[in-house]
Amino acid sequence: PPPSCLSLFSHFSRRTRRWGRSVADSLIESQRRRAVEVLRGCSHSTGIKGSGGSHGHHQVWARDSMITLLGAHRVDDAVISAALRASLDTLRRHQSPAGCVPNHVDIVTGKPNFRAYADGGLWYVIGSSILRPDLATTRRVLRWYACQETNAQTSHA
Repeated sequence: PPPSCLSLFSHFSRRTRRWGRSVADSLIESQRRRAVEVLRGCSHSTGIKGSGGSHGHHQVWARDSMITLLGAHRVDDAVISAALRASLDTLRRHQSPAGCVPNHVDIVTGKPNFRAYADGGLWYVIGSSILRPDLATTRRVLRWYACQETNAQTSHA
């Protein structure tokens, strides 16, 4: 049977104690550097793409780029920082007049996609509050969500 997460953690903890702190720190640093390389590969002038490879998603996705922002805003890298800011700018520029933030924006055509719009605006609010607060856009997003009530209770008094 495959090892459990707990047994793998215990094994790693014992191994780390045996190796000493410098080996563990070295492993962590090498993985951090690899993560930065991946983020740089996903960085584009319009934002953080869903994929950095030749195949995959080459759009700026509201959810994916904002989840990336949660950790990547602490990376000291000008390319990644610029791409994170560009993600916010791209989503804001393509916000509908009613306040809906697109699910994603195609980096080649610049065309926004609003088909799966349920969470794009909420991720935008989270990301912008961390990196670049934008109260006007946030108000429009929240106003749009307020109009989406599908289970409204009506009073027939």
